[in-house]
Amino acid sequence: MNAKVFNLFLLVVWLVVLVGILTREAWMSPEMLDKMNGQHTSLVVAVVAMLCLWNFARFFVAYKLSRPPDPTGRETMRADIRRKFGNDPKVTDPEFNFDDPPPEPRP
Repeated sequence: MNAKVFNLFLLVVWLVVLVGILTREAWMSPEMLDKMNGQHTSLVVAVVAMLCLWNFARFFVAYKLSRPPDPTGRETMRADIRRKFGNDPKVTDPEFNFDDPPPEPRP
């Protein structure tokens, strides 16, 4: 399991918990709602929201880092060079000369 899938899974889990806490008045019975509402309920909501945002940020970073590089970047650079100079530049070693005969092998 790679980082994208794991962070997406955790994001969904925390998002479900957050939605469940925020909509608890709609689906909880009044007795359970009285037990659930306490002095630290807002802290729990804030922590769950922070964890949801944290996993979203990690998913976003993992998604951006694993994306392959733009394949057209190299071609645009080559097109700029061709436009300026007319063709691809040739990279050669100035000390290498095809006209010289190869050296004689040593016995």
